[in-house]
Amino acid sequence: MAVVVIGGWALYFVSAQAFLCTPLLRRLVNAESPAIHLEYRSAWSAWPGRVHAEGVRLTSQDRGVQWQLDLDRVTASIAVWELPRRIFHATRVRAQGVSFALRRRIPGPEVTPERLEGLAPVAGFAPAPIAEEGPEDDLPDWRYRLFTVWLEDVAAGGVRSIWIDRMRLEGDVQAAGAFYLKPLRRALIAPAELWGDSLLLSHGRSRVAEQLRARAKLSLGPFDPRGATRETVLRGLDLEAEGTGRLAGIAFLSQAIGLPLRGGTGPVRLQVRVERGVVQPGTAASAEVADAAARAGGLAASVRLLSASFEVRRGAPARVRIEARDA
Repeated sequence: MAVVVIGGWALYFVSAQAFLCTPLLRRLVNAESPAIHLEYRSAWSAWPGRVHAEGVRLTSQDRGVQWQLDLDRVTASIAVWELPRRIFHATRVRAQGVSFALRRRIPGPEVTPERLEGLAPVAGFAPAPIAEEGPEDDLPDWRYRLFTVWLEDVAAGGVRSIWIDRMRLEGDVQAAGAFYLKPLRRALIAPAELWGDSLLLSHGRSRVAEQLRARAKLSLGPFDPRGATRETVLRGLDLEAEGTGRLAGIAFLSQAIGLPLRGGTGPVRLQVRVERGVVQPGTAASAEVADAAARAGGLAASVRLLSASFEVRRGAPARVRIEARDA
């Protein structure tokens, strides 16, 4: 009996290394690249369904977005019997050293240097994420061969960067949750949790907030990516978040209001509650900034101290308070 067990294990060990260490797995997953594309520096498995990998990079593209996930090291329990059905299902994932980037694709006529500045880069794609023109190819079921990615019980440490369009969160973030993506069919985050201290939030080239201490929990979807609009996606969003930190400046608001801004540093605090895309009572934010200045043509204005707060109240209009002082 022992000989049979040892022989079976040896057969698995050799077969697994051949599958992981040669291009076989990558060829299987990447058959429909760039819809989904997998690369890794090394991978091995000593026990059925349990895989260790280093230098992992997963990228994907559809008509709406491009994204990239990098993992320095990861150990995953994989439902190997689902691979022939083109389902990469990891029932447990432990990762260290993580970066994630996502950017929306832009219609060609709308591409400008300003729209591209500060966008997250995604490996394997051009610097400008130009959207495809022409009718959508929804890949009918009879010729659908894309891999589904299903990650459960995910815990990740050392999350270095989360970069969405021009907004980037850097530091040592911890993350946990679950993720499901069937390209061109179904997407779901249910739920995800992020928390960390001493974080930096940037928008493009401008620092927004530093010394952040934040925690967030969100669920998104499920939704069908085909023809999904911002409104349909937001209707599937639940979010609870809170954080404190220091506003690094108000320059990041310059483009939004059409005026060059500078200065404006000080403490900031926020608490956010969203259910099915609707901001809920209890959502509040406050900031107190110093030495904020704006310029329009030959006119300039500055304020020594500016206090602002916003609160969503139950059964009453949202309350906004702004107070400026020159001393």
